[in-house]
Amino acid sequence: MNDRLFSALYDAAILAGGITYLPKQLYQVARGRRSSSALKARYWPQSSPLDKGNRKLVWVHAVSLGETRAVTALVESMRDTWGDVAVVVSSITETGHAEAKRAMPWADRHLLLPLDLSWTMRRMIRNMQPDLVVVTETDYWYHFLSAAKKQGAQLAVVNGKVSERSAGRLKKLPFISKRLLGQFDHLCVQSEIYRQRFADIGVPEQNLTVTGNIKFDSDYAVMSQEERAQLQQRLGIQEGQPVLVLGSSHEGEEKVIINACKALWKDFPNLKLVIVPRHPERFADVAQLLDAEAIAFQRYSNPQEGACPVTLVDAMGQLCQCYQLSDISIVAGSFTSKVGGHNLLEVCAYGKALVFGPHMHQQPELCEIVLNAKAAVQVDADKLADELRRLLSDSAARESLGRAGRDLVTQNQGCIQRTLATLSL
Repeated sequence: MNDRLFSALYDAAILAGGITYLPKQLYQVARGRRSSSALKARYWPQSSPLDKGNRKLVWVHAVSLGETRAVTALVESMRDTWGDVAVVVSSITETGHAEAKRAMPWADRHLLLPLDLSWTMRRMIRNMQPDLVVVTETDYWYHFLSAAKKQGAQLAVVNGKVSERSAGRLKKLPFISKRLLGQFDHLCVQSEIYRQRFADIGVPEQNLTVTGNIKFDSDYAVMSQEERAQLQQRLGIQEGQPVLVLGSSHEGEEKVIINACKALWKDFPNLKLVIVPRHPERFADVAQLLDAEAIAFQRYSNPQEGACPVTLVDAMGQLCQCYQLSDISIVAGSFTSKVGGHNLLEVCAYGKALVFGPHMHQQPELCEIVLNAKAAVQVDADKLADELRRLLSDSAARESLGRAGRDLVTQNQGCIQRTLATLSL
């Protein structure tokens, strides 16, 4: 199959998928679960030319919230190392887009990547004229990459990984894998396991470099005492009160933790639960769940006087701050097979006791690393209450987990330097 035919068939597939999914997205907009501006950016993008002057331009594509947080420190190091470079940051999700604006306000352009149609991507690339395109982890879009390559940009993957299942599929479909992965000049991957998988797919050895996991190098900002006191007051945390934080929760997971807390509140009536949903469109759903369970709660956006067992954090960008106030932090996305886990290192970096669920297939290496370091506890939903009760009763056990987590992060840093040593501009 020649490239022109492949591009046409790919366009048809993207269009079919976009049209099929459009009614659901329109419904989400009508219900307030998605913004109309994000939908417009996805389907009817308006791309104006960027005047980069004499600067080189780096385009960084990070899919969602977690990838954006992880890559921010790398982009800052690029600016420090390479001097005055123009930066464009693109995302797929609204949460990733919002995080990019918050964490990298100095970027020259923040974009929600539109549907990967050939004519759309040619226009966007022509308007931006990137010199280097950096894709984080696994989000490879054919027309986006090929348009940038034809424009003369270098293409690189950072924090690269590929699951065993995806590697097997790509190996069976060389006409797809070569067109996607064959365009990259550099693939900086997280581990030797991933390097071998990419090599088995057919990526040339000279294009592969093991640089480690960039999430170890993220800027884990520590709150001042004044900031801690302000957030404690905002969350309704009383002095000496044990705090359990549920971070990045998805549908069904809040119910799991609430059931565990109902048992825990009998032994620890002063226990404070802080719920931080992954997506803002679910704030109302979680509030409805708490009402249905007849559990008193307050919202972060509407703090109240007096003690309250639960606080719902209905704002973005607060998760790492909440982790810092916890005695135990639960990283969600791990109690549902639909997600398969989130970044565990944020909790480790702050030296907090870490607990997560059985479904970690999207983060297998991180899961193995933290468990081997004895920096976390993995537990099934039906055993969660018992494990939390043990940790709440044993401060030494909590401190041991937290200390091991902090040591783990410190000992594995350096990915950014290795990545920059591989890339050039």
